[in-house]
Amino acid sequence: MELQQIDDSNFKKSTIVITESITLNDANTVTGVAHIVTNQSMLTIDDSVTLTVEEGKTVIPDVYNIFDK
Repeated sequence: MELQQIDDSNFKKSTIVITESITLNDANTVTGVAHIVTNQSMLTIDDSVTLTVEEGKTVIPDVYNIFDK
């Protein structure tokens, strides 16, 4: 995947498309509070697909491309 520089900022634009429903909960992440960092700066969710983020879970897009280093 190629990242696109946004003007002269440190932000990198990359995207992923979610094509199947996902529930982020204690069963598929750590128990309790979890910060789920994507390795893309943008998430696109297909029609008729759901992304459920349950209590104590936070989804954080990697807008600075930190995890690609």
